[in-house]
Amino acid sequence: MQTGQDEYIASLLTAQEYAKQHGQVAWLSSNQISVVRQATIKGTYELIPHRLSDCTCVIYKRGWHVFKLVSGILLVSLILFIFYMLGNYGVASGTTIRVGLLVLALGYGVRWTWGSRRHSLLFEMKDGSKLRWKSGVGEYAAKRISVDKVRDFASARGLLKDAALRK
Repeated sequence: MQTGQDEYIASLLTAQEYAKQHGQVAWLSSNQISVVRQATIKGTYELIPHRLSDCTCVIYKRGWHVFKLVSGILLVSLILFIFYMLGNYGVASGTTIRVGLLVLALGYGVRWTWGSRRHSLLFEMKDGSKLRWKSGVGEYAAKRISVDKVRDFASARGLLKDAALRK
């Protein structure tokens, strides 16, 4: 890689996500980090470039979206409790139970529980500011390639720090 030549590394957000992801890192190149910023009230946005040379470290963390995880566990528990009660105590004659809806709710609960993993990147700058990016719920596998590219690049530059060591 030549000095001064800007080489694209990875895109963390698609152009369709810019309008909803204000303040998050959009993409990374060998010389700059671009952050989405809301430009007007109408929902337009602009990309603000930050020099990569001002970045002191990149912290990667794998985590869970706590609200979705807890919601999924509670929903699965509720549906299993309903099935348990129906199996042990039955229902009064003439009562209609929509088993398909219960199974659908069980499927949503399982999806929320297992789909709540997320990636998180934190770029610490020399001036003390922090640029953040978090993957959305259910995007863990889809964003893995982009995150791996950023981690490999940061590691090669000596910027990658282990989030478990920084408390």
